[in-house]
Amino acid sequence: SSFRLLFSGFLKIGFHRLQNKKEFLKTNVEFLQSIQLGLPRPQLTESKFEEQILLDGYELIELGFSPEKIQMVLEERIYQVEKKKAQISNSIQSLSKYPPAFGLAGTVFGLVELMKAVTEGLPAQQTGIKMATALVATMYGLIVANLFVNPAGELLKKIYEDENRLYEIALHTVMLAAEQSNLLEAQEMLNSHVEPHERVNVLQQTYENEGAA
Repeated sequence: SSFRLLFSGFLKIGFHRLQNKKEFLKTNVEFLQSIQLGLPRPQLTESKFEEQILLDGYELIELGFSPEKIQMVLEERIYQVEKKKAQISNSIQSLSKYPPAFGLAGTVFGLVELMKAVTEGLPAQQTGIKMATALVATMYGLIVANLFVNPAGELLKKIYEDENRLYEIALHTVMLAAEQSNLLEAQEMLNSHVEPHERVNVLQQTYENEGAA
């Protein structure tokens, strides 16, 4: 189980592609429109957890759950996913303590062999070379830990934080839908989750299209 978590974490680093916030925000506003105006729902996929939240929220609304119950259910599901992600990132970061330890062990073994060679009459000019060779193990351990493993854990943590923000947007969308909030107000509230250049105005586009029709 631990190896699977680590493997999935490294796969996430290598093949991760974060969903565009602006596009996802547009999907959320369209999701609200579909519920309140009876329009076709936007295409959602269960493979992306942020979109799974919207699907689950829609189902809970259809089943007649109260807004408080919906929030409780979805927050627990998000918590479990975030808990697993924290476990993965922490596991990868914890690996950074092993390369220096193995490197130091290699250096110690190298120094032991050096002392044996000195005792047996190793020429003085060879002593420095063998000592440098022994210290290389520690250098490699530090390089692997500080240039690869630890940065990988930090990067994965950053990726998960970005995904968690999408979960917050999805949860907020479901709650706005459950409370039957005004669409224009809901859109502006969702826009508060992103930077100004990422904000959307789906409702204005919809009204313009209807007016043109």
